[in-house]
Amino acid sequence: MAAAADLVENDTLYGGSIGDMIQPIIPAVLTARRKARPGDLVEGVIEENVRQVVERLKRYLEPVLLEPQRKGANG
Repeated sequence: MAAAADLVENDTLYGGSIGDMIQPIIPAVLTARRKARPGDLVEGVIEENVRQVVERLKRYLEPVLLEPQRKGANG
């Protein structure tokens, strides 16, 4: 989270697998940066990333989880 914040705030480049891992976190950094108090960016990124992941899970997995229930399948 700190590396993603550093990339956005300071244009720091991270290569290799670190660079690949932080790319999906950048939207959370951008949102958290608008909301964060000075010095709280990383904490805000963590919270925002969790919120965004939960929303993605709800959006994409809910239909997959509810379809068997709708069809009457017992799990």
